[in-house]
Amino acid sequence: MTLTLLQCQYLLTSLVFLVAVVTDLRTERIPNGLVIFSLVSGILLNLLFEGWNGALSSLAGALVAGAILILFYAKKVLGAGDVKLMIGIGAILGPYMVFWNLCFGIIAGGFTTMGFALFRVGWYGVLASLKRYYQCLITRTYFKPSPYEAAGLRVPYAPALAIGWLVIMLTPTNLPGL
Repeated sequence: MTLTLLQCQYLLTSLVFLVAVVTDLRTERIPNGLVIFSLVSGILLNLLFEGWNGALSSLAGALVAGAILILFYAKKVLGAGDVKLMIGIGAILGPYMVFWNLCFGIIAGGFTTMGFALFRVGWYGVLASLKRYYQCLITRTYFKPSPYEAAGLRVPYAPALAIGWLVIMLTPTNLPGL
């Protein structure tokens, strides 16, 4: 049985996300070795199947992921590990698939972040954040969140990005580039 490029991309991306989710949940870090592995293997995989056009597509995927997520990193919404992870995933998937992975992953992030917040600080912590945001808005002054409210939490984001990947992989989508 011969695997196609798409099947290899699905397998490799799933493997990388599996390792990333487990390590992010345990340590709140994405290993640089995993990022380098995904970047190099993505370029080599696409080069092997599609030649230099595949390598260029791989680099374009890494660039798309980096260009989109650097804005989230600059606003401290995402950590550097999440950005680097998606650059590696972009090298595997190419520009179109990584774009849609990011779209679905960001949507999933709203739900996973709320779930983590409720699990870690409960409704009280979520309400405390909402009250603080209201005070910031009224007084036009920023108040730093306490560690006991939702806004003060560090939330692992690899699970949300992996959910975005599951949406692409498991649902019949008819989106441009897929």
